[in-house]
Amino acid sequence: MEHEHHHRTVVALYPDLTQASRALADLEQSGIADAFAMYGNATTKAEAGLAGLNDLGPKGTSAPAVLYDTAASRIDALTDAGIPRAEAEVMSEAVRRGAVLLVGRVDEPRCRDVEDRLDRHAPVDVDERAGQYRATGWAGYDPDAADYDEAQVAEERGRYAGGLGAAASSLGDLNRQPLPGSRVVRVRTYEWTRR
Repeated sequence: MEHEHHHRTVVALYPDLTQASRALADLEQSGIADAFAMYGNATTKAEAGLAGLNDLGPKGTSAPAVLYDTAASRIDALTDAGIPRAEAEVMSEAVRRGAVLLVGRVDEPRCRDVEDRLDRHAPVDVDERAGQYRATGWAGYDPDAADYDEAQVAEERGRYAGGLGAAASSLGDLNRQPLPGSRVVRVRTYEWTRR
């Protein structure tokens, strides 16, 4: 009798391709990178070419390609994988603005290790980012809005890194250190629903 594994969707949002690629390389070491897809916009696609990524992700690995999906299909792809719509909207908006999303199907017994590996590479706190978007008037994901171009992506990334932003982020990371027995929730895990 074959043992049936329960699968989970594990998701981590990174500010750029560099951090997402590092996280994927870490997953490659554990032999699970091929269970993940990377989502990015057209600017991420250009960065991938400059970073030496091929159709299989980082050269010399079995990691997945970066998927440059259409803005309209992002929400469906994420909700089909079990991600609640409100969170899928924030993640889709972040991708539209130049962030990179890793989404994987993971056997439940491996989830903790995968979450820890992804968390080592400083993923974005989705709830915090949602609050930052809403503070600037964002009301929800608009699939008809154009993806950010290279200049807009650079400006967007500048909001969250460098100068005071970097110092605040560092302090935020210190403040997010888990208490004994608790975990920082920047990597998200959901019930896998895709068939």
